[in-house]
Amino acid sequence: MSPLEADGATAGRGTDYDRHHLLQRDDEETCIDGLNTSNKHQNEEFWRKKTSRWDEGSSLRRMLKVFIFVTVLLFVTNLVYETQSSKKSDDLSLATIQHGESSSADEENEVAAAAEDEGLHQETSSNGNKADLIQMSVANDTAKMLTARQTIASALKALQKDVGPEYASELFGSVRFWNRSYIKQKLIRALLGQNGCPGKAQSDHDFIMSFAGTSVTAGHDNYFNQSYPIVLERLLLDSYTAAGLNLEVRNHAMGNNPAIPAAFCVRSQLGEDTDVAAWEFEMMVSGPLKNAYVEEWMRNALYLPKRPALLMLNGGEGAREPDAEGALPVDARTGPPPPFSYGGDKGDLFEYYDAFGVHSQAMHEAVWKLDHLDKYNFHALVQAGKPTPKPAKWHPGPGGHLLRAQILAHHYLRLLDDAIVVVQETFSETGQDNPTIDIIDGADSAVRKDMGTYSAGIENVEDATLGLPPPLYCDHFFCGSPASCAMTFEPKEQGSLLDLVLSPANLRSTKPTVEPQKPKLWHVQLYAADFDAVVFSKKQGFQYLDMKYVLQGNHKAGPLKLAVKSRSENHIFFCQPPKVWGHMPAHCGDLKDDAVVKIDEKRVSMVKSSSLYDKESSQPPNCWISEWKVKPGSHVITITPTNSDGSYVALSALIWF
Repeated sequence: MSPLEADGATAGRGTDYDRHHLLQRDDEETCIDGLNTSNKHQNEEFWRKKTSRWDEGSSLRRMLKVFIFVTVLLFVTNLVYETQSSKKSDDLSLATIQHGESSSADEENEVAAAAEDEGLHQETSSNGNKADLIQMSVANDTAKMLTARQTIASALKALQKDVGPEYASELFGSVRFWNRSYIKQKLIRALLGQNGCPGKAQSDHDFIMSFAGTSVTAGHDNYFNQSYPIVLERLLLDSYTAAGLNLEVRNHAMGNNPAIPAAFCVRSQLGEDTDVAAWEFEMMVSGPLKNAYVEEWMRNALYLPKRPALLMLNGGEGAREPDAEGALPVDARTGPPPPFSYGGDKGDLFEYYDAFGVHSQAMHEAVWKLDHLDKYNFHALVQAGKPTPKPAKWHPGPGGHLLRAQILAHHYLRLLDDAIVVVQETFSETGQDNPTIDIIDGADSAVRKDMGTYSAGIENVEDATLGLPPPLYCDHFFCGSPASCAMTFEPKEQGSLLDLVLSPANLRSTKPTVEPQKPKLWHVQLYAADFDAVVFSKKQGFQYLDMKYVLQGNHKAGPLKLAVKSRSENHIFFCQPPKVWGHMPAHCGDLKDDAVVKIDEKRVSMVKSSSLYDKESSQPPNCWISEWKVKPGSHVITITPTNSDGSYVALSALIWF
């Protein structure tokens, strides 16, 4: 299937979106709220401003916003009241619309709750006018959608003006969709308040985008709040908030972040409640196994309970670099850019998983014919504005981060607008004032074709593989079932390695430190290779979130015991922090040679799997694999350092299946 047109109102129409159906679920699986997120809001002032819309602007502007909103609300309320005053109150019952027939007491509770949620609850007599309350709720929803669409239109207009109307088509066209409707379905569900993660409170209107990747996405050489995921959130927040959605954009990328073990730790890094999962590891994959690395990440993202849409991103470079004399290109490139994709003789990975909302964006495609212009050349997008004295040339500057955020924002604004239109059309065509996702799906109209069938969750591990095609490039025993990952690196949403510790017992409550420690016990501290960079960034106030903490100990620390429960017969991965330019720092030993590892008191050798390693990889994983597979069930892992020179054995992640 060819990618859909990146931009335009016709994108997504006429394509068979019913070709893939997700499971309906009634289970109670919990989407964990995040076990280790204390550093997510370390810049409290920045996060307060981004979440509190009333803190922005002057008092006069706030009063003007309130006046306009109240005026529109009163007008629409009066209009809806006049046109629907003849309807019977039970025809308008929210309880009946959402749940079928129910008792009058239940109806009253549903109506009152809905009105109160919108700030419209008012005192009524014991025979209170339920129809009035519902009309006000419907009017409020109508006004809210009208306001949201106006906000979206203003945001789109501002984006086009900022990038230049004459360049907008070229830039925004760098996003390619293989299944645009899949993302729109998620937005429709969020608009209807049916996008919650079971077990996570107050999440029905959540829409969460989570970014994984390298130092490019983490924003290195810039301030963290200049990184494109955070800028993207700022560009989207007003429109998504106006539509009643709780938007959150997580930037969980890390510097020097190898594709393995990241491909197996998607759940830990991004969180189970993710709606859009973004991948940016282009610089970390190469050689014959690069397609396997990419597919391993894609599949573990699709194993998440909400089966997120997949956003695949290149490394962020795009503009041509200066020549040896420092001169920048002055002529436009001719011909089409090489497409950003992964695949080989077995097929293209983006197309292979097209049913799951795959979309991509490559910066070289965006500026292919524009990088001779002052606004979009290498200096503007990469060199200018960086606050670091010796920045890396592969790290975008504030201009590059802003441009990528603008390109992505354009499409996520259009998708939200399209989702609102679908809901509004269904209101009109079905006669329902507050339809559920099932009513939209069952509507006998073009809307149904655009919706398909969608579920917010996956019931269990077995169901996680349903609907997915078999692995194309990666081995089935690595990609055929969801990976479990516990790690020490930050940021992460869940899955701390310390939660697995049986002994020493005090480790479960230990706090990681940036400063080096030299205790005789197992401890958690920053990876020694990152110390200077982290100290410098803290002094400069860059506010990066990525911290490579490791669990380490030497021969004086004694054995470390960890408990895991495997679901299938498979190997266990033991991952150490990544090497820096091919070397480990001083006083850092190797798990294979400097420790004895036992599983259920049986010694196991550490091996390297040919399925994960090749000599051409730009950054081979620093992980060892158990020589033999473990059976499904509970297991105790014991790691005893044996090196007598005092060097430490460092563990950063444990992976099992």
